Amino acid sequence: MGSLIGHVVPGSFFIIFAIWWTYDAFRRYFASLWQDRQFRASTFSTSCNNCHINYSSPSEEQRKRSMPLSRIPPIEPTLKLLAVIFGMVGEYATALDDSGNFVAIHNGQHMTMFGFFAFNAIFELLYAYQVPGLPPDLDYLTGAIAFAIEGLLFIWHLHGRSHLDTQVHTFLVYAIVMCVVSTILEIFFKDDVRPRLLRAGFTLLQGTWFFFVGFILYPPQGWKTWAPEDHEQMMIVTMMFTWNVAGVLLFQLVLGCIVYLSMRRHFFKKPLLKKSPIDMNSNHGYTIVPESDVMLNLLEDDEE
Repeated sequence: MGSLIGHVVPGSFFIIFAIWWTYDAFRRYFASLWQDRQFRASTFSTSCNNCHINYSSPSEEQRKRSMPLSRIPPIEPTLKLLAVIFGMVGEYATALDDSGNFVAIHNGQHMTMFGFFAFNAIFELLYAYQVPGLPPDLDYLTGAIAFAIEGLLFIWHLHGRSHLDTQVHTFLVYAIVMCVVSTILEIFFKDDVRPRLLRAGFTLLQGTWFFFVGFILYPPQGWKTWAPEDHEQMMIVTMMFTWNVAGVLLFQLVLGCIVYLSMRRHFFKKPLLKKSPIDMNSNHGYTIVPESDVMLNLLEDDEE
């Protein structure tokens, strides 16, 4: 990562996956509201229409229901594993000198980081293919461990660096720590969308800040070079990090509104099914709610 492209590539991976996680979290959440189901998170998404199913430690009934899906390659874990392999190969190739000797030790650290994310992708694949006998939540645990190892490597990546270099990477560690915390929270609060949005948000913050770190430390030719020991420029960098946080929050708000409006049009094509406290025998315990009353019912549920 000792170059601009070395920060842009991992930053792009984090951004892409974070955007997808954010979209998927809102999709599952709004579907659970309109289908009167309990929201259920997972570390990855599949093409399954029953989007509230948790694929960690699946029950026997879930295995039987999802057997046809086992023939469909789970796209997200597969792409994650391919991205990790691509990153490791790139780091290894750029660490060799003209004689073929591995000389860039910091590339070894980066390869180690990628390797732990590979463990996470592998366990996600195992859960996606419903491998029996797996303990629950190993996908979450390996994800939290991968983020933790990333943070540990970056902390000890800064020895002897300038104040500016140390500062930008310290902000990156802050985002990584929150990724660890939010992933652990997901283990205990799978029925709550907020930890999942938190993980997606701080992963997105990682990705955008990777770009900023690259352009600050390795500006393209013709760009102004940052002074590594200038206090005023370090204050500017601090503001830039907070602006990134605000940008992530604004992005999630906008994307959530877009998903809400899109899914509302989809669900309004047919009447909304809602449990009836009056007659639980009609329509298998459901009554048809007119489309004009849908938003009123949702508001009443929120007030309760």
